[in-house]
Amino acid sequence: MFAQKKKVKEKKSRAVANSVAQKKNYASQHFKFAEKEQVSLIPLGSNLILKKPQLTVQRAIGWDGSLEVRNKYRPDKNPTNITSSIYKEQYNAITNIPGHLVNIVEDPNTTKGEGSYTNNGAASIIRIHPLVGEANINNEDFNNNIATLAHELQHAIDDIGTSHIDAYGLNKDEVQRANIIRIEWRAWAIQAAVNYQSLGDGSVDDLKINSHQKKMLNSFLNPDQMNLRADEFFRKTREYINGKVMIGNNAKLTEEQTQEWINAKGKEWLEESKLIFKTKTGR
Repeated sequence: MFAQKKKVKEKKSRAVANSVAQKKNYASQHFKFAEKEQVSLIPLGSNLILKKPQLTVQRAIGWDGSLEVRNKYRPDKNPTNITSSIYKEQYNAITNIPGHLVNIVEDPNTTKGEGSYTNNGAASIIRIHPLVGEANINNEDFNNNIATLAHELQHAIDDIGTSHIDAYGLNKDEVQRANIIRIEWRAWAIQAAVNYQSLGDGSVDDLKINSHQKKMLNSFLNPDQMNLRADEFFRKTREYINGKVMIGNNAKLTEEQTQEWINAKGKEWLEESKLIFKTKTGR
């Protein structure tokens, strides 16, 4: 899930994050543990700003001031339990792009099993629910967080990467609002692909992930059913259309209208998300 930002042409370091998932401001925390030494963060009131010791600033993954958090989710710090090559690709894609910091925060105000992405102009923040239990593959919460991080990292890639998709401004036009669906579909495909890598010869029901992630994986494993009303992909799509795209419109889409929307406006994006899953998993 992504949170929106206010687009400002100048003085981006003063941009204010507008995160619907955010109930408490964690922006003033010390993000001490960055992957690249060229970038450091210092707290200033409720805003994050970048300190630039040299002209070229390297993108990095930052952490919420905790080596414990870093060691859970950084591939080289927990290689035994972070086995998904797709997660590693997502992680490396961010660390290798020049730009500002992407910080990962365990935020108790985030819904368990979900996450959010916010770009506040000075830095981006990914929030996930604090891990309950050990950071290993036998822990459902850990597996949920790994797949969720891959999902949110895709939002970061689509927001600040070379394939920028314009969907994050506050005052969006119809095209931008529709792009919200595209970026979610892309992120769902990545999340499902990460979970697929844990499948092996077992069944989806045997995976140690929550029921919503299992249902979404089943959607991508059965792509012909994605636009059926009982499907998780369809259910979540309708939720996003009515909650994010139809802003200011009291007439929400019915199930039938949602199907029509997917078949018309979303047709190419649907095929794109299917292709992402297929390419990442080799199915």
